[in-house]
Amino acid sequence: MPEAERNNFNNMSFGDHLEELRRRLFICVIAPIPFIIIGFIFGQPLIEWLWQPCQRVLESHGLPSQMQVLSPMEAFVIWMKVSVILGLICTSPVIVYQVWAFVAPGLYDNERRFAFFLVPLSVVLVILGLVFLYTVLIPISMNFFVSFGAGFKPTDRIVEVQPNTEDILQIPIVGEDPPDPVVGQLYFKIPENQLRIFTGERVLVTPFSVKTLLAQQIQLNKYINLVMVLSLTFPLAFQLPVIMLLLGWSGLVEVDMFRKVRKYALFICAVAGAVFTPADPWSMLALWVPLYALYEFGILLIHFFPAKKISEGKILRDILPRKNDDE
Repeated sequence: MPEAERNNFNNMSFGDHLEELRRRLFICVIAPIPFIIIGFIFGQPLIEWLWQPCQRVLESHGLPSQMQVLSPMEAFVIWMKVSVILGLICTSPVIVYQVWAFVAPGLYDNERRFAFFLVPLSVVLVILGLVFLYTVLIPISMNFFVSFGAGFKPTDRIVEVQPNTEDILQIPIVGEDPPDPVVGQLYFKIPENQLRIFTGERVLVTPFSVKTLLAQQIQLNKYINLVMVLSLTFPLAFQLPVIMLLLGWSGLVEVDMFRKVRKYALFICAVAGAVFTPADPWSMLALWVPLYALYEFGILLIHFFPAKKISEGKILRDILPRKNDDE
């Protein structure tokens, strides 16, 4: 088949194209619904999972780890928001496939090879960005802010206390709740730093914290919104190698130019680290380093996977036939 001729292209009328587009769009609209319903079912465990990095930081500083809500509807609204976002994330492969199924028949073989190379790379970078956000950046950011707030110590007042000759109440400190508590049993649970008492029907809890001037009570709405915003910006920031590949393949920027401007790229990555992260130096550094590593990774990709090799099928030879194979 000549290179200029599209592979497996169906000569469809304009009306047929509109009908195909309507069908694809309908699938994209309907597909998120079951995943959103699943999100409603598992919304609470997901919110607890998103809260865990901040919870561990608060507990490590001896502070209460409960989330705060300021209105009766706040928890429900966050539940709905998380469920919808989870449904859209789970549906994204279906949406990407529908877009590809609509566009692919009109692409040349070499254009399809570029897509087969870029799409998996982009997906892997998105996953790496989300994993890095959850395991590295959120704990580092929360630890900085919580540590900063815990550093405000109140001024101690000297109070004379008469020695107590009576027996002092001693409360057991446990790491797990008693399996069979008795009514009225009192114990202190760590690492949550909570005083708990069993009333016979339920366990009542009172949180305790170390002595600080500031009471750090993190609001559920603001924390989840912060995580969601970062979950959108970080995958975009981790697409740097893909952007560099497109610039290199199009001929707008040569690989030697990327090498020459390394010092400027280092500065731009630092600025991006300050923009895409909360305003603390450790979070900025935590993003600065991987961003510049991705920049160097992009240079390697352009060097080892030039556009000519991709276009001629020398890289993805097992996915689509090469030009010479059809002659």
